[in-house]
Order: sequence, then structure tokens, then C-alpha cells
Amino acid sequence: MSVASSSPFSTANFFKEGGEGDNIGCHNDLADKKALRKVFRHRRKALRDNPSWSADGLIFTLMLAEHVRTHFGKAQSIAAYLPNDGEVDPLPVFLQAIEAGIKPVLPRIVAKDTPLHFHHWWPGDPLEEGCAGILQPTANAEEIIPDIILTPLVGFDRSLRRLGRGGGYYDRSFQAYPDAIRIGIAWSIQEAPSIPVDPWDIPLHAVATEKEWIGF
Repeated sequence: MSVASSSPFSTANFFKEGGEGDNIGCHNDLADKKALRKVFRHRRKALRDNPSWSADGLIFTLMLAEHVRTHFGKAQSIAAYLPNDGEVDPLPVFLQAIEAGIKPVLPRIVAKDTPLHFHHWWPGDPLEEGCAGILQPTANAEEIIPDIILTPLVGFDRSLRRLGRGGGYYDRSFQAYPDAIRIGIAWSIQEAPSIPVDPWDIPLHAVATEKEWIGF
């Protein structure tokens, strides 16, 4: 899966040429998660500030939506997220899912140190502010166990290890819903040589970037 031939903007070229001053790089000696989060949030912000970012992201997610529809068409439900802090917007995937008869769901934080709950959500349905100001479905929306979880991330590696924001909600959710297919969505500039692993970390099944599909 690639948008290289369709998009005028290349993340690889952007950072190769210096981008907006990203001089940190991907180094194996960045061993702790806090340092890695700082690196990739800096990169993601620089990418978001580029004028071509929106168009590039739309092409990426349209191709991702087609990939998901083609390969996971038997799924009954798919969980995504509302983008924040420069995350890839998965709305085109939601729209494709609706057309294919797959129920779109969004995560809801119920309490600290618990798994996410997933609720049915159509574009235009009401949302309320949850933890850290992130919008989420209302409590009375139908709760659904997702077959696919499209997962935001801060960083990833080729072993499909995921670096999240640090709250642990998705790792707890992966444990609570072990049968769900776990797909991370990221820009290629969020790849690290290696992500530090804690005992509670659960790997993804695949990662989709604007350049490729990594995993099964």
C-alpha cells in the first residue's frame, strides 16, 4: 500500500531535507519511552504544519479504507478514533465501513486503569468530552465488541510494537478483546529501530503507513 505515486508530498523527502528542523533522528540509544514520545510528537507536528499534510492524509486513509474493506470485509464492527495531536484521521475508513455494512464504533474511557469501552457511533452522532478533553461517544450509545481495532500511536517498530501516549488504555483493551484484529495507523516518520517493551505491552497485528502495510 503506497501513496508515493499519487501524492505530491513525501514524508521521506521532507525529513531527509531537514523538514522544519527535525534534527533528532531515530537512534537505538533512545531507550526510554518518554524520549521517544518527544521525538515522534515533534516529527508529527512538523508534518502537520506542512501545507500538503491534509491532502496526503486523505489519500493515505482512502487507500487504507479500501485495503480494510477488501481484506476484512467479513468483520461486523470496526473501532477507530477521533484524531488528536496530528494523528492520522481514519474517517474515510469509517465511511467505507458504513457502506460495507460494518458497524463503526469509537472508544470511551469509563475509568482510569480500565480497558476502553467501544460504542456504536455514526458521523454526526453526539459526543461528549472525556478524559484529557478527548471527545467520545455518550454512555447511552450501544456498546459493541469490535472485530477490528484501528489504533492511534506515537511510534512503532518492525516487530509491530506500539508506543502509545502512556495511559495504557489500548494495551488493557487488547487484553480485554483478544480476538480483535489490532491495526496501528501511523506516518512512516513514526517508525523507530526498536520500541522499548514493558511486560504489559501487547504487539499489533499490523501497521499501516502512507508507504506500506507492515504485518500480515
